[in-house]
Amino acid sequence: MNSSNFSPYAQAFKACALFLAFVVAGCQSGEESKTMKEARALHEATHVEAERFHERLVTIQEDVTAMAGQAKDGDALKPHYEAIMAKLDTLHEKYHAWSSNQVLLPGATCNHDHEDGEHHHHDHGTSLDELSDADHLEIQKAIRAELDGLMEELYAIHQ
Repeated sequence: MNSSNFSPYAQAFKACALFLAFVVAGCQSGEESKTMKEARALHEATHVEAERFHERLVTIQEDVTAMAGQAKDGDALKPHYEAIMAKLDTLHEKYHAWSSNQVLLPGATCNHDHEDGEHHHHDHGTSLDELSDADHLEIQKAIRAELDGLMEELYAIHQ
C-alpha cells in the first residue's frame, strides 16, 4: 500500500505522529550535567538549612516574647527585650521575602513539605529554563549566600 492510498487526513495524522515522536525523543536529553546536579544538591541543602533557620528564628522569637511578657513595665530589661523583638521581627520579614523569591530549577516541581497554613514560596511565574547549568549553579550559590547572611544576622542578635 503506497501513500497515495491514504486520505489527506491520514497523511496529516501520520506526519503529526512522526513530528511528536521526534519532539518527545528530542526532549529526553538523558543524563543531567555534573553542574546541574551540583545546583540541585545545593538547592536541597539550602532548603534544609532554611527550614532549620526558620525553626530557630521562631523559637528565639517565642523565647524573647515570653521574657518580655514576664518583665514588669518598670523593669530595665523590658526595653532591651522589645528592641530584640523588633530586630527579630525584621529578620523574620527578610526571611519570608528571601523565601518568596525562590525559583525552581528546570524540570523540578515543588515537593517540599509546608507547615499548616503555609503557602508555596516559589515564584512559579518566573522561568529560568533557558539559562545554562553554570548560571543555575551561580544562582543557587547566591541564594545560599543570602541565607548565610540572614543566619549571621540572627547570630549577631542572639549571641
